[in-house]
Amino acid sequence: MFRKKGLIFFLTTLLAVFITSGICLAEVSTPDVTKIAKNAEPAVVLVQATFEGDVEVAYPYLDQSKLDYALNNIIQQVMSGALPADEAAMWKALADEMAAKPLEFLQKSGQKEVFHNGYRALGSGFIVTPDGYVVTNAHVVAPDDELLKQQLSGPILEKSVKEFMSQIIQESSSIPASTREYVVKAITGMVITYYEENVKVLNLKKTYDIGMGVQVPGVPLFQKGLKAEVVQAGGAVPEKDVAILKMEGQNNLPTIPIGDSTTLQTGNKIYVMGYPGVATFHPLLSEASQAQPSLTEGIISAQKTMEGGWSVFQTNADMTHGNSGGPVFNEKGEVIGLATFGSVDQNTGQEIAGMNFVVPMSVVKEFLDRGNVKPTESLVSKTYSEALDLYYKQYYKKALKKFQEVSALCPGHAYVQSFIADCTIAISEGKDKSIPEWVIFGLPAVAVIIIGGVIFIVVLKKKQAQQRVNAEAGTTVDAPSDATVNTAATASEAGTTEQANKES
Repeated sequence: MFRKKGLIFFLTTLLAVFITSGICLAEVSTPDVTKIAKNAEPAVVLVQATFEGDVEVAYPYLDQSKLDYALNNIIQQVMSGALPADEAAMWKALADEMAAKPLEFLQKSGQKEVFHNGYRALGSGFIVTPDGYVVTNAHVVAPDDELLKQQLSGPILEKSVKEFMSQIIQESSSIPASTREYVVKAITGMVITYYEENVKVLNLKKTYDIGMGVQVPGVPLFQKGLKAEVVQAGGAVPEKDVAILKMEGQNNLPTIPIGDSTTLQTGNKIYVMGYPGVATFHPLLSEASQAQPSLTEGIISAQKTMEGGWSVFQTNADMTHGNSGGPVFNEKGEVIGLATFGSVDQNTGQEIAGMNFVVPMSVVKEFLDRGNVKPTESLVSKTYSEALDLYYKQYYKKALKKFQEVSALCPGHAYVQSFIADCTIAISEGKDKSIPEWVIFGLPAVAVIIIGGVIFIVVLKKKQAQQRVNAEAGTTVDAPSDATVNTAATASEAGTTEQANKES
């Protein structure tokens, strides 16, 4: 019995090892980082916010009555000895008076001019639902009103100030050289203050475009018509810098899985993906490469607290302008935060590398919940992930079928056509290492048959042996019974004979 049980165990183990070995030998190891990047790329997007409006400028004039009043005060100060009887000192005093009360000296002339102006902000983002909800930073798509006004009116006001001051500078030759620069600077400050207070932005228009996919040579990245609207937004740091957009008319877009940022600890490795401007729009790179996101890596350096009492992660992973709003992944490929802001040297204004900050996913979820947005894996992403797994195992025939499914589900998918081409070439070159279906399904069946056959034979043998034992046992036990019967019969017969003799 022991030998038979041992045989069953041996055959079962041998078949299991054979099947497992056959599968493992065909697999090819691919770095997890590569898989994270390739899975994420289709759902990482370039976000463009365009702000346009009419900038109304009210031109000023110098109020002569105010100027005369100021000059009289200066003369009185000179006469009283409070101010030196020095032309340079008098000019300086006048400049100080004008700088202190700019809106009294400069008044609206009644002449206005309207300029149409606009600017664009670029950042990164990622898709969290098949129907097109996108997460990014608020400072990319929802700047506050004052900043918006400054951005739109800035170039126009700069031009207006230069034109106004050009006349002042031309007539400044009468100002003593020793104080000329001081006076011109003070008057310039007065003019800037006036324009900042008397400029209006009218007919403001905001549009949002999502850049995703492989760019067609010669066609601008945002010409695909992927429009979006802001549905939730916080504010720029130190406020919670998160915004949620909704793309129009979509139903099966690639998505990115969401992770738990509360489990992160100092020292955990992370990956940042997005569209840093210096790389995305590098003058030496082709336009087609603009649609390709960049990946950097680092660790969680610390967890810091913002002025509002909420937390951010500090990291040494590289990020710069354009990365804002892009996803930050853990080692499972799940998003655990948003690349948001860096550090600047207060003296030079230069960025400080390795001192960057991430808004945690726990904060992002507040905005998702507020907008009733539930992150969901799309069918196209699930199928694409399965295809990538097969591709990196060099199961090119099976991968090709999956990639073709992705193409059918999402005809505009950014990367699938490249993988379809790669699979086709690999198959034609005989590089496919797919395990035949008869191996996958046949070997287990053969294993079941063999094991079943062995068990059947063992059970049959056992049954036959039991039958033989029972037969032998039956012969030994029944013999005394037969003898007893025969003896009884003989005794009976003897008794009958004896009785017969007596009667006779």
